[in-house]
Amino acid sequence: MKKKKEYTEQVGSYWRVHTPNLLSEVLNNKGTWALTIPIKIFGHLLAELGEIANKINDKELNKMMLRLTIYSVADPESKDYDADFVAKYLES
Repeated sequence: MKKKKEYTEQVGSYWRVHTPNLLSEVLNNKGTWALTIPIKIFGHLLAELGEIANKINDKELNKMMLRLTIYSVADPESKDYDADFVAKYLES
């Protein structure tokens, strides 16, 4: 019997989430008004996490920050966006 692959092995490093847009989409949904404050706090915590991750400069942590669009270099809506850098970094 084959061992089932873990989720992270199945999806690889290509899956990415535009976290700021995801949070914004949830906040703009009228049915989620009760989540406004917790989601704003969560957004601020993620931004703080990005600053700490940048200081630590761990390769795997940086990859995760890029995949979550926490770093502006990974955000297509940012002036800092660099698709080539992100692709190369995630492949390394």
